[in-house]
Amino acid sequence: MAGRGLTTAALASYQRDRREDGRAPATINRELELLRAALRHASKQTPPKLPAHLIPTIPMLPVENTRTGFLTVAEVKALLVAIDDADVRDFVGWAFRTGMRRGEISKLTWEMLDHGSEPWVLRIPGTITKNAKGRSFAFDGEARAILDHRVQARRLDCALIFHRAGRPVGPFHDLWNSAVKAAGLTPGRLFHDLRRSAVRNLIRSGVDQTTAMKSRGT
Repeated sequence: MAGRGLTTAALASYQRDRREDGRAPATINRELELLRAALRHASKQTPPKLPAHLIPTIPMLPVENTRTGFLTVAEVKALLVAIDDADVRDFVGWAFRTGMRRGEISKLTWEMLDHGSEPWVLRIPGTITKNAKGRSFAFDGEARAILDHRVQARRLDCALIFHRAGRPVGPFHDLWNSAVKAAGLTPGRLFHDLRRSAVRNLIRSGVDQTTAMKSRGT
């Protein structure tokens, strides 16, 4: 974004996207502070590389000292009931059951799924993971039930496991916020809370923290 395309509304959208990616408010604020410093520096050059009047107001996010952001099984069930889009419902349910990042889920393809034996196994290549390391994991139970739903929704013209009418699942802020409200959850709950909750559930089930984090691509 530059010049007239750099607006307060565009920056607010950037903040929402970064929050959905799991970035902390303090991290996002630092990013925007660097942007603001760069814009001011550009405006002070001779001649100015950016007119000062085009520098937008950059609001900062409130930062809390205590980190929250977990969802219980009951809360997620209520959230899923409130999501009327079946494709997004599967997407959200999968995130909670597996702890995968939104970006990874949106890039899963059928060729990554080994369903030739039980249990089914996903072999995730490093090309779609945040740490560039591939990993595999077997799954059953409710995660398997979600994949059964996706088999029913499979399209020959789309290689993606999770899609919306054959197209990649993009941001769904409005749908998410509406579902959070309808489910009676505290405002401000994030998609990334599903990942944190999945890792916590693994640790509570007896998996050591290091293994739990590695299995979820951290």
